[in-house]
Amino acid sequence: MAWDWDAAVDQYGWAVFSKGSANGSRYTIVDTPMTFYAGQERCQRLGGHLVHVNSLREQLFLEDFLKQSLHAAERQGRETFCS
Repeated sequence: MAWDWDAAVDQYGWAVFSKGSANGSRYTIVDTPMTFYAGQERCQRLGGHLVHVNSLREQLFLEDFLKQSLHAAERQGRETFCS
């Protein structure tokens, strides 16, 4: 399933999943390697939490978001941290 990314990105560059919680869910990628606890703290400082998937639809949205983001990073010549 492909998402309309122009419509699904807010003014801060976060991906928006409108079928999430009452206010929708927003996602960003922090591309700095860190421990689970450091990542959790970083998310809290940004006003959120580490991702928690609640439905298949959300899972598919996140998979597409990650693929799109990784391809964009590779096109820009940035290193990605996936194996």
